[in-house]
Amino acid sequence: MFDVLEALSSQLFMPSQVQAEFWRNRDDVIRRVITTSPLSKIREAKNKTIAEIKAWKRRTMSVEDADALANETEELFHKSARSARTTAVRACI
Repeated sequence: MFDVLEALSSQLFMPSQVQAEFWRNRDDVIRRVITTSPLSKIREAKNKTIAEIKAWKRRTMSVEDADALANETEELFHKSARSARTTAVRACI
């Protein structure tokens, strides 16, 4: 495909409005992709971990221990997501 575009390059043009919109929106799109994808995976991992803790709670842990572990896990994932978001935003600057 790139070979075809290269062959036709002298006949192709990009309207200035398209170019301006591309460059104006580029950083926002990159930032959204960088922050959304890892964060959704972090949320998914958090939900799976909490579900496992709840399963353990029914079988092997006291309610207090399981609740404390679930709270610590929530806090850890929250800090991880915040750190990932901050790092991704810095990378886009």
